[in-house]
Amino acid sequence: MFRRTFTAFVIAIILETGSGFAQMTGPKSEAYDTPPVLMHQDSPQSPHQEILLSGEEAKQTSEPGAVLLRLNVDIHGFPSHVMVIRGPNASVDERAVELVHQDRFKPATKDAKPVLAPIYLKITFDTADIGR
Repeated sequence: MFRRTFTAFVIAIILETGSGFAQMTGPKSEAYDTPPVLMHQDSPQSPHQEILLSGEEAKQTSEPGAVLLRLNVDIHGFPSHVMVIRGPNASVDERAVELVHQDRFKPATKDAKPVLAPIYLKITFDTADIGR
């Protein structure tokens, strides 16, 4: 009995939350007035990072060395709930997640107050770095 109830519960959660691209609807336009802004200093060693504002834009990302992440930017500009949507391999995906945890953002705002905002972030590594 417990196993059947637990299985039904897990299936309900999966159907409710979906996975990967099923969740890529993007932030709702009424969620904020101004989107979050990535605030970091580019150095020659850092990979290119780009915020994608829509799920459609994120779905079209398929370049070599690109890792697509979905994350939340909190009201203090810290990333949280980082999820890899797509990446070239596990080691590069892990490096991208480590990198985004070091990033700071200018938070999204709604009515001039900072708000939590879900975003897609594309991190593009040099393809020569992928094998390392």
